[in-house]
Amino acid sequence: MHGGGRKMWMWFHTHVNDTLLFKNWWIHDAGTMVWSCIIIAVLAVGLEALRWYSHLLESSHHVDTLLYFAQTALAYVLMLAFMTFSIWLCLSLCLGLAIGHYLFGTKRFKIV
Repeated sequence: MHGGGRKMWMWFHTHVNDTLLFKNWWIHDAGTMVWSCIIIAVLAVGLEALRWYSHLLESSHHVDTLLYFAQTALAYVLMLAFMTFSIWLCLSLCLGLAIGHYLFGTKRFKIV
């Protein structure tokens, strides 16, 4: 069977039978789901931290471009995690972004 019997869900679900980002990152029980949710939440907080840091840092155009690349790549990785349609992963991602916004979002510079 193609895919080793693993499904690609097309709707939101609560099942723990999922492949996340890589063929070897297989969520098959509650423990792997919890660790996956923690990793996704930490990556989401990291994305907000990276955005904050890039606004804070006054650097050359080259460094700014590299930071933009890192932000974009991480955002797309998180988008792919969301597209598993696992409610637990989606909630973890949103929670991580909210925590990141709480920690770093209020420290952005505002133009008056």
